[in-house]
Amino acid sequence: MIIRRATPGDAEQLIDLISKIYVKPSYDHYSNPEAWRNFVSQHPSYVCDNFSKIVASGALEDHGNHGVLVRSFVHRDYREKGIYKELFDIRIREAHSRKHEYVESHAATHHTIVQSFLLKRGFLPIGLNIFSVNDIAGTGQRGSLVLMRKPISDNSVISENLPDLKAGYVPSNYDRELGWQYAQIPSDFNPSLIEIHPDISAKLNLPYHRAELNRLIPKDK
Repeated sequence: MIIRRATPGDAEQLIDLISKIYVKPSYDHYSNPEAWRNFVSQHPSYVCDNFSKIVASGALEDHGNHGVLVRSFVHRDYREKGIYKELFDIRIREAHSRKHEYVESHAATHHTIVQSFLLKRGFLPIGLNIFSVNDIAGTGQRGSLVLMRKPISDNSVISENLPDLKAGYVPSNYDRELGWQYAQIPSDFNPSLIEIHPDISAKLNLPYHRAELNRLIPKDK
């Protein structure tokens, strides 16, 4: 197996890879060949190639002063072989070479695997994005994401203070000039269907136990 740069010609295989991983792709454009071709032409994208079969992918979406780790997929049969870590490392090196101030990534809330992975590598949570993606795991609720950030050259992109605990809202982002940003919790949000690492709950000033998240939802909802 080798890690190589993705090409527009990989689009169909990438779509096939995603169809084997999720009940439904995270975003609808993940099933669009043209969208894939455009993306890999514009952003550093990598695949793990096993004898001309793509078994994993990962990209760094370039936003000028920072990068975002996106499109991270590993076929079930090729997990626990270090591929995810290799794709992570190569993108972090890419971010350094582009002199990004920081790197962001998202971690799904239907399990804590990626949350734990990112925490161990210096990423800190800066928000909870509720109902950001399709119901990829078939839980019966649209997917939520933890937004995580790792400073590279500017530590001010991470807050020194905890966000306020606000009924009906969750911290959704942090801006070094505007401070903590908040998003309203949707009325059909079901806390029992998400899983948040306790370290993330603490840093976002959120109740750790899922049932206690109900306290954040106003009673008139």
